[in-house]
Amino acid sequence: MATKAQTTPDNNATLIEVVEVEPTLPPPPSPPSPSRLHRGWHFVKTNLTLAEISGGLGDLGTLIPLLVSLSKTSQVSLSASLIFGGLYNIITGFIYGIPMCVQPMKSISSIALATSMPMQEIVAAGFWVSSITLVLGLTRTIKLINDWIPLAIVRGIQLGTGMNLLIKGCTTILDSRGWDFDHYAWLDNYVVAIAAFGVVLAWYHSKRNWSAIALFGFGLVVAGVRVWALGEGKGQVPKPGFEFPRPFVPTWADFKNGFLKAGLGQ
Repeated sequence: MATKAQTTPDNNATLIEVVEVEPTLPPPPSPPSPSRLHRGWHFVKTNLTLAEISGGLGDLGTLIPLLVSLSKTSQVSLSASLIFGGLYNIITGFIYGIPMCVQPMKSISSIALATSMPMQEIVAAGFWVSSITLVLGLTRTIKLINDWIPLAIVRGIQLGTGMNLLIKGCTTILDSRGWDFDHYAWLDNYVVAIAAFGVVLAWYHSKRNWSAIALFGFGLVVAGVRVWALGEGKGQVPKPGFEFPRPFVPTWADFKNGFLKAGLGQ
């Protein structure tokens, strides 16, 4: 409560007005901010939709086929590719808060498959591309390079990459068992290839394309059946284990050939 004095102009009388003042209270304490883990869990619950899950499986149609093809011919290390690819996905996800796709270098992959490039030259080509991209990103000149290079060159490289992969796929199909089903690798024939192509074609214009998941799941079932049928002593059965990536340094010739054969186009 407070008082306020006021003098009237006519008789110099003093009026005293009593004013009631509300007491000033301290502001309520702010609620504790949620932890980073709590915010991350809330973000996952809010944004984990079917579209996000579908996008997370996008590598089934790009990375996995190229990686498996190169690892079967010992052109890349499967363990090193999966370990470091997974680590980079996790690190960039924590830093940027969004998934940063680790896409395969399709130009390098297609040329490596078509020309049977050794592992040393593939590593050297990837080193060249990574180094140049890092320099362009740090100096902010990547947009300048993008403006200088005509779009026709980019489209030509994409067309050549697609043609290389198409030719490699057709060559693999022609080297299969033909129309036969009387071999232990009875699924490696024209019938399965045509059926797989039909599945992809049937879902091509669909709003939800399940072809990659269907073919990948079919491949897992076939692989499981073959492992069960082989059993112990009937063939080479994969076993769980750990293989640490072994480092090696490409030679100057590998750096030269890797850049000229595949790195430059990438």
